[in-house]
Amino acid sequence: HYYITNNLSLSKMSVISEKLIPEFEMLIVCIVTVLSVVGVVGNITVLLVSRSSERRIGRKVPSNVFIRNLALTDMLIGLLILPIMVVSVSSQRVWKLTLPGCQ
Repeated sequence: HYYITNNLSLSKMSVISEKLIPEFEMLIVCIVTVLSVVGVVGNITVLLVSRSSERRIGRKVPSNVFIRNLALTDMLIGLLILPIMVVSVSSQRVWKLTLPGCQ
């Protein structure tokens, strides 16, 4: 396994930071999971409402395009970054996604 050190380099040495208390770790995992699910569902809703309002108006509104871009990037964070954070926290900061997953 590869361990994350304070300077964000990978080494096979021991973990620099202390391990989290299991109850606190589970709390963080639950909160991040709920935030990820709520964020993805909320941003899908924003995308659908923005699309339906454009159809109702019959033309593209610049503010809707901006809002859709923000919703899309926020949704991608909820789909890509937050699950990696859950894996990192639940595995006691041991990188489980192999070396290519880190690059």
